[in-house]
Amino acid sequence: MKISSRTLKNYIPFLLILFISLIFHIERVLCEEMGSHNYFKGVYVVQAGAFNDLSNAKAFRKKLDEMGYNAYIILSESEDKKDIYKVCIGKFVNKKDAEDFSNEINRNEEIKSYVSLEQLEGIFVVQVGAFNDLSYAKALRKKLDDKGYNAYITFSDPKRKTRFNVYIGNFMERKEAEKLSEKITKEENISTFVTLR
Repeated sequence: MKISSRTLKNYIPFLLILFISLIFHIERVLCEEMGSHNYFKGVYVVQAGAFNDLSNAKAFRKKLDEMGYNAYIILSESEDKKDIYKVCIGKFVNKKDAEDFSNEINRNEEIKSYVSLEQLEGIFVVQVGAFNDLSYAKALRKKLDDKGYNAYITFSDPKRKTRFNVYIGNFMERKEAEKLSEKITKEENISTFVTLR
């Protein structure tokens, strides 16, 4: 059967609509699979504690590390503009995976944890290291913590190669992150750079 170019042109609008519908369907399925549309706005974390005092947050993080969890501290603000140091474990794309992990912690440990969504858009951090070995990342974090910095480790898996990134800070403005980056480079003799988290 031979199709003329004129007939084919008549089908182009139909095929275009079909293609766009297919794209929207795939996007909806992916969002449902990943938990929700919030995948594009942030990640789910398991919050194990929150403190007004950084030293208490660090002590709790150390306790979690000794229990085998790779905990980190996120600095945020309360409604009355006071600093809150949240001690978190893990980063999950899917809310259900985060809830399952939180429930496991609640069952196995004497900790009441819950899941929260942490926004990723527009947060600048200072990266001070990246390692394939967690022990090196922990050693750098400890060195920086001992000098008064709130360093934390995040896990990434680029192309199935495990990497542990060591970061300091959470800044809304790049300029503030750059100031800290310069200070660390100068005072600690560590190569740093500013990146979006």
